[in-house]
Amino acid sequence: MMMVPDEMVPQIQGQMMQQRMQMGGMMNQPMQRQQPMQMMQAQPQQMQQTGPDWIRVPSVQHVEQVSVQPGQTAWIMVQSAPVFAVREADKVGLTSTEFYRFEKFDPAAMQSVQQADAGISPEAFEALSKRLEAIETEFYEAKKRGAITASRKGDNA
Repeated sequence: MMMVPDEMVPQIQGQMMQQRMQMGGMMNQPMQRQQPMQMMQAQPQQMQQTGPDWIRVPSVQHVEQVSVQPGQTAWIMVQSAPVFAVREADKVGLTSTEFYRFEKFDPAAMQSVQQADAGISPEAFEALSKRLEAIETEFYEAKKRGAITASRKGDNA
């Protein structure tokens, strides 16, 4: 069962009534061959708005002045900056406000960053680990032969 916000019920009921009226009118007409253009006109396309109704304010300072009814949410767009806010009131009427920025971004660049953040593949890690073991083995063997002497900067011994 789909839950519909209370403020959308009258709009949905109106659309359903309009569709019923159209269907009833079509049933009373004798069956006749309709031209494709007439068929398209019989079903008008309706753009359904999804998402919040934005409240526009001139600046960030005006966001706190937007009143919100208990249990409601207000979506507020600041006209002087690339900022929007979500202001909510709980059942008691206590409000909270969160601010967000609109930022331009490149999805391709974001994907390459995600790939870089993915880390090293298991195969690459295994190869690197084997290479490190080989270097350590070579180092210890050279040290045993005396080819490498341990010395530090500043040691005079």
